[in-house]
Amino acid sequence: MSNGSSKLLTSSMNPIKQLRDSLKVIHSIKLDDIISFNSVTPFLEAIEELNELWQKNKDNKELRIKDMGLVLYTNSPGGALDSSLAMYDLIKGVPFTTIGINVARCHSGAIFPYMACDYRFALPSSNFLIHSGSVSLPDDMTLDQMRDNTRFYTDQTRIMRRTLQRIFKNKELVDKWLSSETFFTAKQAVDAGLTQHITKEIL
Repeated sequence: MSNGSSKLLTSSMNPIKQLRDSLKVIHSIKLDDIISFNSVTPFLEAIEELNELWQKNKDNKELRIKDMGLVLYTNSPGGALDSSLAMYDLIKGVPFTTIGINVARCHSGAIFPYMACDYRFALPSSNFLIHSGSVSLPDDMTLDQMRDNTRFYTDQTRIMRRTLQRIFKNKELVDKWLSSETFFTAKQAVDAGLTQHITKEIL
């Protein structure tokens, strides 16, 4: 299935080679830890650097803005949903070519910035995980704190569901994924529309 939000390389040529040959500037970001508010800063810095480079070279007729690539290497267990969605919005908003590569794991909130990319790749042994929102409940938590966390969990799951439904345009499928922890191998992720290509190469 296709989520309708990204582009496909239809040529029989190796898609990584095709991008490597077409992009004149490549800037990479590594999402390789638990996502927190600190995770957003490298995205902002990378986008700012590409914007500055474009402003300096926009009169160069041999360089188009789509010749500049932002590559996201993902190996993350997920983390803070608000930061994950902030990265999603940032990637969706840039005019550059965006490429996501799952090098090991793309779990939970890490799905969102990855899904924002124009082109998505996964290494053969990589995997994906989609699940409903989660919170940690310490043993000494008061009843009021438990209620607040329960509300937070409910809100988090609702936001995840709504965003995934907007991406995949299939409410029943998203509800099924969120009803339990749903793992995907790289091949299963292709079939589900999470990724487009399995590759042994990276940019």
